[in-house]
Amino acid sequence: MATNPPAQDEPDPKKAALSPAGGMKAALPGVQDEVTRKARNIRSDIGKKEPSAQSTASLSPTLGKKILGKETPENKNPGEHRLNPDKTAKLIPMDALRQETAEITSEWRDGMERNDIEVEPEEIKQGKFRRLVAFGVLLILVAGFWIAKSAIQKYNASQMPSRTPALAAYDEEKLMVEKATQNLKRYLATEDITEKFKFTRDSEDRIRDMERYLGDRPDEQGISIIGDSLAIQTFTRQKKPFLGLVFEFDDVSRRGVVFELTDQGPKIDWRSFVGYSDMSIEEFLQVQPLEPMLMRVVINEDDYYNFNYSDSQAWVCIKIENASRDRSFWAYCPRDSAVHLALVIGEKELATKRIGIFEAVVQVRFEEQGRDRKQALLEEFITAGHLVP
Repeated sequence: MATNPPAQDEPDPKKAALSPAGGMKAALPGVQDEVTRKARNIRSDIGKKEPSAQSTASLSPTLGKKILGKETPENKNPGEHRLNPDKTAKLIPMDALRQETAEITSEWRDGMERNDIEVEPEEIKQGKFRRLVAFGVLLILVAGFWIAKSAIQKYNASQMPSRTPALAAYDEEKLMVEKATQNLKRYLATEDITEKFKFTRDSEDRIRDMERYLGDRPDEQGISIIGDSLAIQTFTRQKKPFLGLVFEFDDVSRRGVVFELTDQGPKIDWRSFVGYSDMSIEEFLQVQPLEPMLMRVVINEDDYYNFNYSDSQAWVCIKIENASRDRSFWAYCPRDSAVHLALVIGEKELATKRIGIFEAVVQVRFEEQGRDRKQALLEEFITAGHLVP
């Protein structure tokens, strides 16, 4: 019986490869082939735990081969060192890389927190303390400044006489009187009508009245005041503030001067000062006009009842005089009329029914039957005093 020779083992494709000369390369005992060595390197990097065949049995053949390291991308070209296998490049899986990065980040954060706990609180405490000290010093300086200022003010106040509202009002009135007196001196010192008009309260379109009036009376210019004001009075007319002063003049006369207190200073009411009228008493008696004429005069109740005005029950007799009281005539108004009541009231300046002597602005005219008898009709009582606001 012929015996067959023992069959030789077929070379394992995993352990044999073609030699550079085309022959078969035998696997030697104890020598790792290339695939085995690469697989073991990869397994050691991912935890030295190789999946078992049971764990991959349920997977697809392709996926199972990849997990076992047979067709993984790392095995295709791992970058093996030709001379020293220990220097072979290793590829780390993404999961392991993420885990290692997370651990490094956690350690870094823990270190930062430890540093914060040890350093920052001390710096913050020192900064707060310095700020508190600076704020306290500032408060002390401010309080010291105000205390010193208050002490100085109290000392200055103790060295000055106490000022009451009455004293303050007196000083203000004194200043107004000084300005008014100065303006009056300037008004009297010049004979130029344009310059004189600057110190009056009239509007510029009324300068013709001054030119006509003073041009006809050159003797009324060139006077001056003597001394200070003899009387002072402040009052209001039609919501306008006025100041009244009385002076003695070098023509041996005593006159009142009214000033309107404007934003430009005290302004002279020149009409009341010179007694401006449409006509003087001399002209009025000569012309005997039938139209009303405005006149600034001195009036006084009288008892001359004669001719057309002889009935004292029907008429009120008023004597009208100029400022020097050397020219006069009589004027009459119906008793209990509006003109009579205005005379009695005298714009609330007369307290009794008996009419006293006072300055007034009136309108008078002649009637046909009163001519040549110095008897006129009192047409209107405009105001007590010579000021027309």
